[in-house]
Amino acid sequence: MTSPLSLHPDRLFPADPDTRSIARRLYGEVAHLPIISPHGHTDPEWWATDAPFGNAAELLIHPDHYVFRMLYSQGVSLEALGIGNADADPREGMRLFREQTTETAGFYNTVGFNDDTRALLSIPARHDVAQRVDCGFLARLVAEHRMEEWEAAELAVDLAYNLAKKAYKL
Repeated sequence: MTSPLSLHPDRLFPADPDTRSIARRLYGEVAHLPIISPHGHTDPEWWATDAPFGNAAELLIHPDHYVFRMLYSQGVSLEALGIGNADADPREGMRLFREQTTETAGFYNTVGFNDDTRALLSIPARHDVAQRVDCGFLARLVAEHRMEEWEAAELAVDLAYNLAKKAYKL
């Protein structure tokens, strides 16, 4: 008999204890928010088999050609994202995704990525991954004294909910 999958509550958060603590608090601000996404690019087999993904990058980056093409155009190698490289750290791929998305579009313009690069937000696991990656990224900015924690908390809610709600006129 198999045991149920038990996900660690700090998955996808930074390893540094202080930064992880900030990420937990930020995630606490957004974890309860509903998913706002009109559709997603999904493989029908995902719905038919309901098989687990090995890691977040397999769920968010690898199947989405918009994501890895955007990252590749910014100089991120496909190997660093784990595409064709089974030894790549999926957390590093997720960090690169958020870093490059922000560098390319800025925080408040990333709602466009909500549809194309975070497509599949209708699957709660993918929404959770996006929130955790964003909170981890914001926590690093707070830990590096590049942003105040209250600003990060407001931005986390905007990224998880408010920007999509505004973009879709909901």
